[in-house]
Amino acid sequence: MKIRLHQTFGAHAGRSRELDQDVITFGRLPSCDFAFDAHADLDASGSHAELRREGQGWVLRDVGSRNGTLVAGRPVQRHEISDGDEIEFGTGGPRVRVELVASAPAAKPMGTMAATPILAAPPAQPTPPPAFAPTATPAGEPKKYGQATLDAAVEAAANKARAEALAGVGAMPKGTALLPQSQLPQPGMPGAAPAYLAPTSPPMPPTVAPAPAPTASSSTLWLIASIVALFVFLVLCLVSCVLLGYWFQYG
Repeated sequence: MKIRLHQTFGAHAGRSRELDQDVITFGRLPSCDFAFDAHADLDASGSHAELRREGQGWVLRDVGSRNGTLVAGRPVQRHEISDGDEIEFGTGGPRVRVELVASAPAAKPMGTMAATPILAAPPAQPTPPPAFAPTATPAGEPKKYGQATLDAAVEAAANKARAEALAGVGAMPKGTALLPQSQLPQPGMPGAAPAYLAPTSPPMPPTVAPAPAPTASSSTLWLIASIVALFVFLVLCLVSCVLLGYWFQYG
């Protein structure tokens, strides 16, 4: 039977440990199995008490503590532990609640049943497509043709007629267009030899008018005239200045 310890009071309150050994020691020494805080839990001794497994139960023994060991508020030297007992290590010292955990029985090995061989089903063979035998036409009954057979026969006859017409007429002049087959006389219908269209002349290329020669716009001519007039005016001013200077100097 395992034992589970929950500290309910003291510096490490809230911790839990589950132990499965014959002797569990309590105290402030670090070597104890369930050690208390050496600086805060001063009511507990360095080696305070122990839980020892005896038969199917657990027995608590005080091992010479300074402040004694209490269970449910009563000091004890030796006490047989029950599930839910709370141990106090010294009056006002740390407290630990004890829970007894029953060990789960070992599972019995189940007998092994002989494996039954499973025969694999043979792979399915592909089914061949059904063979369709042509239906023989009863003797004495006229054969019936479908529309596709009639169209093929008409097409073949039309091609043959065109070939014969081409062989009899010879090479056609350049530019002659042959009428489409839909306009040819069909077998069994009165008609003449294939008709030919009159030679067609090639289309004339469009006439492009020559682009007019570029001419100077009136604004350009006006600008040139203005520049020439300004230049003449400046020359006249310069000549006038020279003459006036000469007149003032020597006049």
